[in-house]
Amino acid sequence: MNVELVIVRALFIKGFESMRVINGTVEKCVVYIDINASTLFCGNRKRSSTVDGYSFSNFAQVIPEGDTVLTVVFNGLTPLVLQFSNPKTRDYMATMIPKLMV
Repeated sequence: MNVELVIVRALFIKGFESMRVINGTVEKCVVYIDINASTLFCGNRKRSSTVDGYSFSNFAQVIPEGDTVLTVVFNGLTPLVLQFSNPKTRDYMATMIPKLMV
């Protein structure tokens, strides 16, 4: 695993704030992965009882949309639609998320 991926994995384990798009409504969320790097979570706060979990084994693809939106597709699950502050961040996440899922 290269150094950049180790740093990104640590960031995802710690968690970061983003925006989530649900039915056209944009809301703040926290995106993070478990310590074993097997599940991606998204919720209004870390370890919330209402957090949504997405198993890495169900990962299908990421789809960049518009300038700042990224749709993360998982087989058999509702896609996770994230909105980032700028196109550069969105593009970076579009590159790194699939690498984390391996």
